[in-house]
Amino acid sequence: MALTLYGLPAILINTHTALAQVDPDIVEAGMGQGMTDGQVMRRIRFRYPCPWVFAGIRTGAVQIVSAASWRPHRRRRLGRAGSRPAWAR
Repeated sequence: MALTLYGLPAILINTHTALAQVDPDIVEAGMGQGMTDGQVMRRIRFRYPCPWVFAGIRTGAVQIVSAASWRPHRRRRLGRAGSRPAWAR
């Protein structure tokens, strides 16, 4: 649970930034072609920022994996998990 919360800010920040950066001229062009509000949302506002949203998911996943792998390594170096490394047992 804590690791999920650790990776969540990167996902939310990238998603918010991506949705805020959609060019208003593209949205206006879609409305000018007769798209409904739902079509504009699906075809323009959600489609164009997808690369940035997935970049946020990828960044969050990297943060989660690095935090999950760092913690056991730190405990082992402090001597709490035994005197020898796990690979030497």
